[in-house]
Amino acid sequence: MSEMYELGKQIRALREAYGETQLELAAALGCDSPTTISMYENGWRGRDKYDVVSKIAAHYRITEEALLHRDYQTVSYMDLMIDDPVILGQTILRILPIQYSKLAGKDPTFLKTWKQHKQAADTMIRSMQFQEQAFQECMEGYRNILESKKIPEAAANMLWWLLAASLFHRYPKIPEGLRELGKGKITKREFFREYYLVSDAATVGSEYVQDDNADKEKDLKYIGEAEELLRLLYEMPEGYRIVDYYAACILRFGIARNTLSIAVAYSETGEEMLRMLTRIGNPYAAEYLAAVRELHRV
Repeated sequence: MSEMYELGKQIRALREAYGETQLELAAALGCDSPTTISMYENGWRGRDKYDVVSKIAAHYRITEEALLHRDYQTVSYMDLMIDDPVILGQTILRILPIQYSKLAGKDPTFLKTWKQHKQAADTMIRSMQFQEQAFQECMEGYRNILESKKIPEAAANMLWWLLAASLFHRYPKIPEGLRELGKGKITKREFFREYYLVSDAATVGSEYVQDDNADKEKDLKYIGEAEELLRLLYEMPEGYRIVDYYAACILRFGIARNTLSIAVAYSETGEEMLRMLTRIGNPYAAEYLAAVRELHRV
């Protein structure tokens, strides 16, 4: 009873953190009525515990282990300032900084590509639409640089593009929802319910996967190229900090060669890596955690 009671508290905490009603959660999980959710939250129902744990974890994009053992009592995703396009844009660029140095800027090809990259990133963040042409042109520009010179900023900025491309490719509903949210067409609560949380009762289950329309072949291409760039950066002087950071980000955002049973598992591994890197002095990881923390309303 105690275990089910503690689980029930976590379910209630997560539901309220996203502004969901018991009726909405019941519908997302395919339950017959909100009374079922009430019974779980009050620790009165344990017969089908493992089935409901997997479904609820998938719905909230977390692992079953996290649902069973983490404390969500003080979490409130409704406080996230994702409805402010300016703050959201600043946060994205803090999490994924476009790399530049005076030394790299002396290379005319790098400088030209970096300026195009900056402009495309600003457009992409404002519109929440992927800039395919800029992606191809910037990747070609940076790639040409790396054929003759070891400029770590070029490799790092290619990783930036691959991470952005993978996120837009895997989860197209999220930027679409952020675009509508930024225009004031939907509320934050509607964004979570309609664009972020996994709400298809037919697919919510023990294995969380990316959106159905994602091209797995293209996905593997991005992953393979990212791994090659990480290897290249690792061999460059001063490249280790950005290598560690992007390796953690690739895990955190679920863009990695998955060998685990569910995709969300290595997302949480990536989050733990970012915390560890912050503790040992990695400035990129520290900025990531600070940016995410400050995205919450004070």
